Amino acid sequence: MTVQLVIPIDDASLERARAAAAARGLTVEAYMGELIKTSLPPNQSGVKGDVSSIFGLVQEGEPTDIAKDKDNLVGEAVHREHLEETNQT
Repeated sequence: MTVQLVIPIDDASLERARAAAAARGLTVEAYMGELIKTSLPPNQSGVKGDVSSIFGLVQEGEPTDIAKDKDNLVGEAVHREHLEETNQT
């Protein structure tokens, strides 16, 4: 998505930006956009690492099907928490 942005700039800086943009064959808008993109740190979104690192973490116990058993699993966790909070463990 592209949005428009109004940036106050003095006349001398605008003329310098126009000259720099023209030297690169760009419009002032494209030049300013490139300046912003190159000055920002790299985008940190997305997955880091190998997804396979989360598979096979639990080697013991009965396998669970979260999609099928989520209500029971959440209920058990809430019940355990309740027992701990009320010192019934």
